[in-house]
Amino acid sequence: MKLDRQEAFDVAHKLIMYFNDFKRIDDYFRARKIERVKNLPVPLPGFGLEDDMFQNYDMHPEDMNFKVAVIPTKTFDAMLEKTASFSPDENPGKTHKTVVYETTTNTVVGFIRFGSPLINSKPRNDFLDGVPDLDIFNKRAIMGFNIVPVQPFGYNYLGGKLLAGICCSHDSRRMLNKKYDTEFCLFETTSLYGNIKGASMYDGMRPFLRYKGDTQSKFLLTLGEEIYFELRDWFEERNDGEPLIHKGASSRKLKYQTKMVAAVFQNGGSVDKFIGDSVMATFGTPVSRGNDAQNALNCIRQMQISMREWEKERSDKDLPVIKHRVGVHYGSCFVGNVGSEDRVEFTVIGDTVNVASRICEACKEVKSDVLMSDEVKLRLSENLPTEEVKNFEVRGRDKKITLHKLTV
Repeated sequence: MKLDRQEAFDVAHKLIMYFNDFKRIDDYFRARKIERVKNLPVPLPGFGLEDDMFQNYDMHPEDMNFKVAVIPTKTFDAMLEKTASFSPDENPGKTHKTVVYETTTNTVVGFIRFGSPLINSKPRNDFLDGVPDLDIFNKRAIMGFNIVPVQPFGYNYLGGKLLAGICCSHDSRRMLNKKYDTEFCLFETTSLYGNIKGASMYDGMRPFLRYKGDTQSKFLLTLGEEIYFELRDWFEERNDGEPLIHKGASSRKLKYQTKMVAAVFQNGGSVDKFIGDSVMATFGTPVSRGNDAQNALNCIRQMQISMREWEKERSDKDLPVIKHRVGVHYGSCFVGNVGSEDRVEFTVIGDTVNVASRICEACKEVKSDVLMSDEVKLRLSENLPTEEVKNFEVRGRDKKITLHKLTV
């Protein structure tokens, strides 16, 4: 699909005019919320969901008693939509929705939605001193995506603090362990934020928190309800009626990266970054283990086995084949903090990194799933049969190199 100049200007104008109305992040959330609730039916007096939610402004917290319960998903979603100041969206993976009742009044005082942890999180990585083994982490950790108190129970963040404490309680843990047949040992959330830096549900929770996150909203805006569907239909019409992104694309990328990251960690490597669909991994950083090239090869073997098993699952479901390529190079590089005062990243840079990237690109050209440089092969602790590719020209480099096609 190609757009002409006028079409591109028309789309840009729509986006500019849409976001031009928002001066603050809460203005944007309010507009999204209005779009979500404006078509909700008006209930008969005494028969609405609001009547099942806490409304007692005079009740003292010491007179309250609480219990955690599970209610029908549709009822939970409708109640949360009416209560939350944002528009709650579903997440891939695990999902467990609970409500907290005040038992004296038998009304709902809050909503908690647990889910699978995000694939990457800077606060988590800082706290754990690195990216964890995601395969293990996903089995043992759970995330609080929505922690929402009903007003007036949420006044002065009292309700949010209580709900956060309930998330970490043994009752919640036992409930989740039973549902997913595992042993959860860590709870994390980004849900306890306020709309100004000095006022947050984090306040007063410090004795219970292992990491205090940033309470400022620093994230990119997404398209609101109405304009999203308008532009989606507009683009699909120009794409012969076909969706621009396959429905399973996000889930597929998440599964792929999870499998690759697990292989890296289990063989002594480190994940430097995610670049689109790619995973950039290093072995021997920041300290060499003495067998870094062999560890990289063992990692590749595990990746290939994992991909074959996954391809078998996808083939049984008539899903399309996923192309997977690996490029490996060995050499010296700079390891450390790189960036400016505004943003610093711990990473690796240098000619070795660039050549490794070019080798991965070369896989398609020489028709090989796995390519390694001569520098890697010479340092392996086993005699590996390969098909040699001599005098290969690397883009952006004068010196030619020898590559080895590897069948794993």
